[in-house]
Amino acid sequence: MEKNKKTAVLWYKSLKFRLMVIWAIVSFLIGIASMFFLFHIFQNRIEGEYSKRAVALSGFVAQTLPGETIDFYMETLEKDDEYDRILDRLRIMQHQFGVTYIVVTVYDNRGDIYIFDTDEDESGQMGLGEFYLYDENSYSEDLLLRLSRGEKADPYTHDTAWGRLLTASEPIYRKDGSTAGYASVSILMDTVLRERRIMFSVLGFVILLVFILSVIANLYIIQKFVIFPVKTLVNDVTEYHPGVTLSEKIVRTVLEPKLNAGNEFDVLEHSVIKMQSRIESTMKKLVQAEELTKLMLDATPLSCHLWDRSFKMIDCNEAALKLYGFKSKDEYIKKYVETCRPEFQRDGRSSDEMAQVMINKAFEEGYSRFEWMNQLPKGTPIPTEVTLVRVKYKDDFVVAAYTRDLRDIANMERQISWLKAEAEQAYIDGLTNIHNRRYFDENLTRLIKTLSRSGGELSLMMMDIDHFKFYNDTYGHSEGDNCLRKISQTLSANITRKDDFVARYGGEEFVVVLPNTGEEGARKIAEKLLESVRECNIPHEKNAAAPYVTVSIGVTTGKTGHIQGNEAYIKKADEQLYISKQNGRNRYTFALL
Repeated sequence: MEKNKKTAVLWYKSLKFRLMVIWAIVSFLIGIASMFFLFHIFQNRIEGEYSKRAVALSGFVAQTLPGETIDFYMETLEKDDEYDRILDRLRIMQHQFGVTYIVVTVYDNRGDIYIFDTDEDESGQMGLGEFYLYDENSYSEDLLLRLSRGEKADPYTHDTAWGRLLTASEPIYRKDGSTAGYASVSILMDTVLRERRIMFSVLGFVILLVFILSVIANLYIIQKFVIFPVKTLVNDVTEYHPGVTLSEKIVRTVLEPKLNAGNEFDVLEHSVIKMQSRIESTMKKLVQAEELTKLMLDATPLSCHLWDRSFKMIDCNEAALKLYGFKSKDEYIKKYVETCRPEFQRDGRSSDEMAQVMINKAFEEGYSRFEWMNQLPKGTPIPTEVTLVRVKYKDDFVVAAYTRDLRDIANMERQISWLKAEAEQAYIDGLTNIHNRRYFDENLTRLIKTLSRSGGELSLMMMDIDHFKFYNDTYGHSEGDNCLRKISQTLSANITRKDDFVARYGGEEFVVVLPNTGEEGARKIAEKLLESVRECNIPHEKNAAAPYVTVSIGVTTGKTGHIQGNEAYIKKADEQLYISKQNGRNRYTFALL
């Protein structure tokens, strides 16, 4: 009897220790797996959030940057004040949206030619015109094919020397609809995740705490529903069956149907089933909450609503509250239709009817985009672009409405137009209204570089109004200004090709630039300009060459492939102008460069 009891106690302690070790190991593994699972969910959520942000910003940059501007800098490969202003605006967007850098590139045979790069690290910044060859291990063939066709590329991630990079690219179109280049927004995800290390640490602490509580709860369950019933059985066997060995009595007691519904094993089975039901219910709620969190994307700068099939708003994000000036979601959901939706849209259609049509379309087709006029609670109109997307929510589908405020785009377009007008005025001579010396210097350099690629010819003329000082002394400076205007208009009227131009060089001096023009063409144009000025018949009694205003011209032509700068052209043309004056004026002199 005593021996059986000691054996039972030892067996009970051994069973208890083994079960506690097994449950501790299982709990530890569950805790570790849960930690990695939650970390994975959290990382995917961050990547999804920043992917949306990169797509929105790249689309905004592509819409506000004309394709013709890309062509201009691609052709000239020269930075100017307008280039610096555009780069500054891109860097402001980079800091406001919290992205790593913004680049504008032109795709060229499995690589990019850089136009703009906001990377402020000089060691990694790509300059204007620099070429970057794609790494085939980082870019898929499908992506390269889409870029080569000028199509939009979905957000993609690739490994770089700096870490894992998330990139979204949008095509930049010219006015004729062709693709000039790409606006790409890149985010270094390693940096983003590192910046969230506090949140990761807190999350890890919470998971560790849950793990410890889980171990304690598991030990309690083992003690209450496993160890205690087994101990009771062991005691029963030891006390009431002293003539039978311990192992036989345990087997007989467990296997034989002697336990009724009130026994501890029935309670244990009922508790396990109930706990399993609770776990399934909790997991379902967690999945629903995760889906809702992904849909809302509170970090995105775009306003977002959720609409059900009865055209009722069921939720919104923080960006929507900020856009319309509400403090709480409940207030916004309750008052949106009444205060923020005008009765009619700009085309005269009822706002309610149009909203129902578009929401139904999104439910049927999965997607819809249109322009929509909203308003602030005080009645101030807000032009917007709305994108409707059908998404899964709980056991049904809803429509997520992403709203982009077009006021900022309109303001930026006006600012860009104003900056373009200001830039154009900086290249215009105030008196004659033709190009000035600055325009001549910059564009002559550009043309020489462009033509040097093909070895093309360029002709340059320098001309001077004969005895213009005597003209001012005789007729006055007011008439002198009128004379300059008339001569500049006459010269401009005779220079009609797209790339040819006339500029005021200074005082009574003018220059004419003729790209892709050889000696024969340059001589014909010089004769034409001399004759056109004579036909103006502007009186000039102090002119020794004729009784009217005349000009003297120096002309030179050269192949740009042998020229390093514009100084050689200017010097040669100026020498020929001097010879024309020495030989009696009212003529031109030509020499090859």
